[in-house]
Amino acid sequence: MNLRSQTIVPASQQMKPPSLLLALYKWQCNAALSSPSISFHPAVARTRTEITVLFTTDRALSSSDHILVELPGLTRGSADALALDIHPSTSWYASWTEGTPSSAFYDSSLTLTPNGVIAGGTTVSVLVDRINNLSADCPTANVPASPDFILRDVTEGTSVVVTHADLTPIV
Repeated sequence: MNLRSQTIVPASQQMKPPSLLLALYKWQCNAALSSPSISFHPAVARTRTEITVLFTTDRALSSSDHILVELPGLTRGSADALALDIHPSTSWYASWTEGTPSSAFYDSSLTLTPNGVIAGGTTVSVLVDRINNLSADCPTANVPASPDFILRDVTEGTSVVVTHADLTPIV
């Protein structure tokens, strides 16, 4: 596996909103995913948000593959791990893992699993509807000020740091 990193925007020039939702402007090439993006609408703390996850598959994915989207600081407001509805795609199954309140939900994540074969080179857009009750919890002292949003190919054991996110400050 050949991994390399490249900084797109120097750290000194990175836009840093006063919020929990912040993305690093870096990417890592790997054998599974590229060009990741996450956006939130609305990007307001303790308000249900719609989440759009975009990425391109660099290889074919099947129902035995799992993409883990780390979403530090997001919560459903309950500790259940129910499956989520995804719109408009019916070619993906998603499940939510609620982080622990003691870590201010820093360990929350969304797992995406294809319902069938997704060809390599496919641009994937998964919309997690607001009805799923996901929202950003207010930052607390034990949460890093700039959490990373990371997509991991659990099967390959590789990860890619999100290149773009909605940088609207959480208020």
